[in-house]
Amino acid sequence: MKLLLSAIIFLTTLNSFAQGTEEWVLFRTVDGVAFYSKETDCMPENIPDQTGVLIKVVNTNNYAVVVKWDVRIWYDGMEQTANIKDEENTITQKIAKRSFVSGDCSTPNGNLYIFKKFITFSGSAIMTNFQFENITVEKTK
Repeated sequence: MKLLLSAIIFLTTLNSFAQGTEEWVLFRTVDGVAFYSKETDCMPENIPDQTGVLIKVVNTNNYAVVVKWDVRIWYDGMEQTANIKDEENTITQKIAKRSFVSGDCSTPNGNLYIFKKFITFSGSAIMTNFQFENITVEKTK
């Protein structure tokens, strides 16, 4: 019985630790620019607590670049950004050589933050998928 209880406590502790680690996950690379994502809980001021996906864009080139892409997002399995031609969901970022830009919780709903769900509200829509398309990388001076 003590062995079973010890195993349960160990697994619970391990699971809690694993949920608390937030590591960047590579999901795309184009012309020396790597795109990473990380899901995290954000508690920004003046808006409800939420879970979001932070984006980090890393320029591994020896020159500065301007990166442009279209974001497609699905909530509850339904695409909410079906008309990407209007450029409402087009993101442009300038990144210095061998540098990066990344989203954070201080600027939710910014270019490098994708809202996933509210923490405090039940029954709200949940982001089920996102994709970056039409990625271009241009060398700058």
